[in-house]
Amino acid sequence: MSSDTTEPSGSPGTRGRRWPGPTIELEATEIKSGGRSINFALRFVAPFLSWVSARRERFMAWWAARTPPDPPWRAIGAVAAGIVVVVLLVFLTGQFSGDEIRTPKSCRNRRHQDQD
Repeated sequence: MSSDTTEPSGSPGTRGRRWPGPTIELEATEIKSGGRSINFALRFVAPFLSWVSARRERFMAWWAARTPPDPPWRAIGAVAAGIVVVVLLVFLTGQFSGDEIRTPKSCRNRRHQDQD
């Protein structure tokens, strides 16, 4: 009994290999809706992207003209760190000042004690 999926026993190195299936000839066809979307992209999206690119270049030129070529990063960092330290000190001073007269609860207790 012979199988049609294997080669004949006459060829020694290809035993158990399947024969390729039938070849199907395909022709390329144009899809009309694809042509419309390409035309839309060429007419509207491409000019918009070009406009965005030109605006970006103008902005980068404007920015480069107004900033120094090598900004003093150490001075900028020192000023920022100083601001953070001052804000932290003000916050901690307000939290741990020990001035309990101004709190609403202590005001109520003082009024209650004064009435007695």
